[in-house]
Amino acid sequence: METIDQPDESMSASFEDSEVSTRPVTKFPRRRKLWDIDKGYHCSIIGTCLSVATLCKLIVKAGMQFEPGVTDYEMHGFFVRAMSAETPDKRRLARLVNKALDRAYAKSIAAYRDESTSEGLLCRWEQAINAGDIPGPYWAMLSHPAMCDSIEIRVHGEVHMLSHIAGAANRADIKRLRRLESESVEVGGRAKIAEHKLRERLKERDEKIASMEKRLAAERAAYERLQQQPVVTLPDTACEVIRLQEALADERCNIQRLGAVTDRQQAELGHLRKDCDTLVRQIEERDEECQALELQLLATVDAPENGAPRAKTESKVNLSGSRVLYLGGRKNMYPFFKNIVSRCNGKFIPHDGGVENGARQLHSALSKADIVLCPVDCVSHGACLKAKKICSDCGKRFVPLRSSGMSSLMRGLVHATSTAATASKPL
Repeated sequence: METIDQPDESMSASFEDSEVSTRPVTKFPRRRKLWDIDKGYHCSIIGTCLSVATLCKLIVKAGMQFEPGVTDYEMHGFFVRAMSAETPDKRRLARLVNKALDRAYAKSIAAYRDESTSEGLLCRWEQAINAGDIPGPYWAMLSHPAMCDSIEIRVHGEVHMLSHIAGAANRADIKRLRRLESESVEVGGRAKIAEHKLRERLKERDEKIASMEKRLAAERAAYERLQQQPVVTLPDTACEVIRLQEALADERCNIQRLGAVTDRQQAELGHLRKDCDTLVRQIEERDEECQALELQLLATVDAPENGAPRAKTESKVNLSGSRVLYLGGRKNMYPFFKNIVSRCNGKFIPHDGGVENGARQLHSALSKADIVLCPVDCVSHGACLKAKKICSDCGKRFVPLRSSGMSSLMRGLVHATSTAATASKPL
């Protein structure tokens, strides 16, 4: 390794021979970079302000690497020599180190930025020395644009002496560590003696606990024998009071139980009332369906009366010539359904939903129909969904029926003539 440069002889002059200026110092246009500072200070800057781990990161960032087995001292010397590179193209590592120092000690740099006199800089430096904060203020002082030679010599000298003090303290710490190690061995011996005594005491305690457990078992056995002895009968009044108290407690329990039963029955009664209301509405709907069915039967059946044909009754539903496709259902009801649709001025088109006519004929039948009735209880699920989708795509009226009965047919025809919706709830 090369010898690290030391400060010039002019820097070693006693600080007492120089005077500290209290007048404002003309600032440089910018803070000083590492290569602007005398190379004799680079050793103290690198050693004081940057750790070995930081130096390793910077060497990797610069695209370099040390040979295996390099010592910390050799690494330190390499960086010190690299900081005094003369040409800008050789200052890549110096620039990285300068940026790392500025980034690590930005707070200290900001604190020293407004100082413009030597007295102010020295005052802040003394505060840093008293507070034990050296690296950040040291870099802020040496890179300050108002730094002069006399202050540089003083600051560098104090940091240099602090390193000697730190080395002496380390030697004292080593001596103290060795003394503590010998004391630790002595304390370990005393601890083993104390542990042995403690184990003896624990053994005595366990024996005492075992003896006390035996006495406790004997006391429990005596107590159980006393419990088995006949109970002394209390006077009649006291027995009656006890009996009444027990009866009162039983009655209170019964009241609580009956209250819970009553609450449960009230809840069940509420549910039953709701079910009754639902059944009443269903009965009313069935009555309406029966009335509509009776009216339609009167309108569709030509039963002779007194030997002469009765006049046909007009239907309230007018399909206006619409073609009604009945999908699924029971085939034996088709003649009745056809008669009803004809009475309503419509054309009845039956389709079994794919059982006999085939699923391929379903599309053809749907294309001919204006209204599609689909009893959901008597048709395949696939045919019903297919018909619903085709009706939705073509804008045809699709009416799902709750059942395949005649009353559901009538409700579907009424709904089909009163709305243009393509899907609804089963009627």
